[in-house]
Amino acid sequence: MKYLVLLFLFLSLSADKDYSLRLAHGKVTDSTFGEVLFLDIKSYPQDLKVTALDGGYVLKKRAFDLPFDIYGRAGFAQFDEAGLQDNIYEGTLYIKAYWNIDFYKNRVRIGLGEGVSYTSGILYVEKKRH
Repeated sequence: MKYLVLLFLFLSLSADKDYSLRLAHGKVTDSTFGEVLFLDIKSYPQDLKVTALDGGYVLKKRAFDLPFDIYGRAGFAQFDEAGLQDNIYEGTLYIKAYWNIDFYKNRVRIGLGEGVSYTSGILYVEKKRH
């Protein structure tokens, strides 16, 4: 089974330590998740793309006295359907928890989120796969 994989180039900005902003852009590929991990990326016949903006605010730092931050987040995405159908738009609203792992003056964050989203239609690649 093939996966819809968004290869993303993201830019994380921070105006203040309590806010976050992310801009992302990606393309649909015809590769499985395993193929992408091994950089065996196959192009998709159509030039389907997504551009998204996502922002958040820290609701609680070091929750439960653990290296655990909780954010309220919202986002907006536009899916460019390359003329195959009208473009699709998506809005998201969610809570995201990050576990912070600090080592060698670096930080790695593992996150898990839960929320709601709305799209204005069904993506072309999702219709094609069914």
